[in-house]
Amino acid sequence: KRTAIQEQLLQPLRVYHQVMQVRGMGSEYTVFALEQFSLAEDKQLEVTLYERNGGRTLTFYVTAEDLQLAKKIDNLKLKW
Repeated sequence: KRTAIQEQLLQPLRVYHQVMQVRGMGSEYTVFALEQFSLAEDKQLEVTLYERNGGRTLTFYVTAEDLQLAKKIDNLKLKW
């Protein structure tokens, strides 16, 4: 059985609280605002983060169900 993969690169429209370094055993959060798109039930959004000047990468997948459970952000205050 063949599997078709469709790739579309999405660039963030805005990034809130962009973190450049996370200390060991620490945690941080970043909000990426993307242009509105639809995700079919059988599709996944792959998010890959690359370590600058390093060899580690972090990849995770977001499903349509995850997006339905997401909370809407009404007032995202950005500092310019």
